[in-house]
Amino acid sequence: MAREVREQRIKTNGIWLNVVEKGDNGGPLVLLLHGFPETWFSWRHQIDFLSSHGYHVVAPDLRGYADSDSPPSHESYTVSHLVADVIGLLDHYGTAQKPGRVEAAFAKHDILTVMRKFLLTTRTDYLVAPPDTEIIDDLEMPSTIPDWITDDELQVYAYKFQRSGFTGPLNYYRAMDL
Repeated sequence: MAREVREQRIKTNGIWLNVVEKGDNGGPLVLLLHGFPETWFSWRHQIDFLSSHGYHVVAPDLRGYADSDSPPSHESYTVSHLVADVIGLLDHYGTAQKPGRVEAAFAKHDILTVMRKFLLTTRTDYLVAPPDTEIIDDLEMPSTIPDWITDDELQVYAYKFQRSGFTGPLNYYRAMDL
């Protein structure tokens, strides 16, 4: 990264989250949330780009991931917990939400039209495996590493998950009410 990120632990919603930030603290806040199986490091290129354009960029390791706390119970990984963690981060940075492009676009239509367009055109494909199959078994190992990631970058992920494991990240899926 061109200029190093600032890394700290922030107490929110009863746990400590590892958080990196970069950029102008007075600039508009951009909060980057990673997916599975990732960490804040997934956003390293976007962090550099956004911070170089005047944004205050914040990227946490989510609950259960890498250097953030990992509560042992899967019941601590509901969407409500994740939302409360994010709200706590926003409160920490003193950020209020402003109406955005989506709200403006939705405001042009009546609620029923918005609901129909949104609900009837959204695909809900879930990655699941039959009872006798493991999801990981169905994933192919590429013969070469794609251009968008290096072996050293893969090692960063491996190192972080070696320490924290996958239990915390997978608990989000265990906690889903499907």
